[in-house]
Formats: sequence, C-alpha cells, structure tokens
Amino acid sequence: MPAEQSFIQITAYTQRHKIEGELLLLKGERLSDKLNLTERQFEPILNAKVYSLDNGKLEHSTPTLALNKSQLVLMIQNSPEE
Repeated sequence: MPAEQSFIQITAYTQRHKIEGELLLLKGERLSDKLNLTERQFEPILNAKVYSLDNGKLEHSTPTLALNKSQLVLMIQNSPEE
C-alpha cells in the first residue's frame, strides 16, 4: 500500500539562483526531515522555475528539477496564498 503524500510549495535559494516549485512530502514528514536525509543528495522539485539572483529574470522553467542539497543556502515552505 503506497504511503500518503502531499506536495508543498517551496522557495529555495542557492548562491546564484532562486528556485520556486513543489516538493513531495510523505504523510507526517516535515520539510526539515526531507532536508536532513543524508542518504539523498538530490531532491526532485516539480514545476520548477529558476530565477537569477543577479537580475531576477526567469532563466529556466521545467516540469522536474533535481536540486543538489549541498548547494542549498535556504529553503522555505510558502504559505498557500503565495
């Protein structure tokens, strides 16, 4: 039986980019749990939009992006209204 899952809206920052998209969480899992998993270096971000921090312009839009957690500076869960 598959575990229950949900998608949350996130904004992630690297040194050069802002990334907006959706991150899959299993039932009972928190964003911090997902980020602290050491056996997974990459997290899939769905419906990702990648913006330059230099000029704010949209650089890429893709259905799936593999985000290297070692490049993360900050990741936040967006409020539903955002």
